[in-house]
Amino acid sequence: MEFSPPGTAFSDLAELQDVLGMTPGLLHAMLPYMSLYQTDDPDPALSSPLVCRALELVNAPGALHDGYQGSFPTAEIEAEAAGPGRAMIRRHGVFSLAGTDSPHPYSVMQFGGG
Repeated sequence: MEFSPPGTAFSDLAELQDVLGMTPGLLHAMLPYMSLYQTDDPDPALSSPLVCRALELVNAPGALHDGYQGSFPTAEIEAEAAGPGRAMIRRHGVFSLAGTDSPHPYSVMQFGGG
């Protein structure tokens, strides 16, 4: 992995372009709703309809991580296997790992190889 997060809060919203899986289109769509200074959930009375709907969905039954409040460490895994006739396969993945009490123990952030 060429980029690794510094382990600190973002200092500029432009840093979101370095987040794994962030596309220019997604960044452009979400920037109007992002803030470096918000410390808790947005106030629905002051939020756009889109943000209000997102707040409703995040705690809905079956939502990803279903309201799980734990920490989500990230793991990067590189695997290589050799086979007959000099066959070789490599895979690389980045995974977000949830706690054992989370309804979703992991999610794939990036996967590929060759």
